[in-house]
Amino acid sequence: MGEGHGHGHGTAAGRHRARLVAVPAITLAILAVEVAGALVSGSLALLADAGHVGTDAAGIPLALFTARSPASTTAEIGARAGRRTPMRTPRCSA
Repeated sequence: MGEGHGHGHGTAAGRHRARLVAVPAITLAILAVEVAGALVSGSLALLADAGHVGTDAAGIPLALFTARSPASTTAEIGARAGRRTPMRTPRCSA
């Protein structure tokens, strides 16, 4: 069993690499149009939205970089495995 069982074990980023590479290009094009539109119209709201799109454009390559390898089976996120700590309510001093 095991050999040729019909599916790959690559990452989603690996399977859809071409689509994922196109996303930053599209985002940067939208950013350029928004900045140009904000400058022509004098719209601060459009310029603010362009700043938001700019942060998205910066985050997409970071996501692509981190998604290029399969998830680790040993790395943990958050609390240590098997150790539960109760949440405590912070006390306010008045």
